[in-house]
Amino acid sequence: MKRKYYFLLLLLLPIYLFASSRRALAVCTINGQNIPCDQFWSKYGVTFGLIFIPLIIFGIVGGIFWVLMLIDCIKRDLKTKSYGL
Repeated sequence: MKRKYYFLLLLLLPIYLFASSRRALAVCTINGQNIPCDQFWSKYGVTFGLIFIPLIIFGIVGGIFWVLMLIDCIKRDLKTKSYGL
């Protein structure tokens, strides 16, 4: 069981390190002026959240629905599988 967690840690650690190093080097620009990124997120973070969080949820739910419908289509005994697929 612990091996699975080690594998997950080894998988996610480089991603975290890359993202954190990029954040330190990031420059946020609004209307051609460089500003600190924390000022950007405090000002526009809610807007990004209102737009992207529902899109992410919709994508996850749509992907799950697609997999379930694909499994249902494969299990059914159709005359031709091309109707379902």
